[in-house]
Amino acid sequence: MTDVDPSIPYHEHWRLCVEAFKEVSRFAEDYGVTLALQNHPPIIESYEDVLDMVEEVGSEALKTCIDPELLIWVRDVDPYTEDVLEKFKTIYGRVGKLPWSITRPRTSYTSKNCWGIRTSKTP
Repeated sequence: MTDVDPSIPYHEHWRLCVEAFKEVSRFAEDYGVTLALQNHPPIIESYEDVLDMVEEVGSEALKTCIDPELLIWVRDVDPYTEDVLEKFKTIYGRVGKLPWSITRPRTSYTSKNCWGIRTSKTP
């Protein structure tokens, strides 16, 4: 675990994140905003951590956003195995069946965010 205070145990970092997401999720619910938790270290170490965190927070305003590149980076998926596509299908099949997931894939890494919403003025 990097980029976090090493004097604080991992489970305490996790608890603090859950507490913070519960608080911001209440605001998001009040204003009709959807938050997306991505599979990005250092607290979230895998896509399963994303699923666990979202479930523990328990808010309709907090959804999952699983980045395929990060699945490789954190070693949830090995791109050099023969079954790499099956692994992606399994992960996205599991995530996509959940009521708290955002599964629309990115269509462009430069002009749209993970929901496919344009974030720049480029066509």
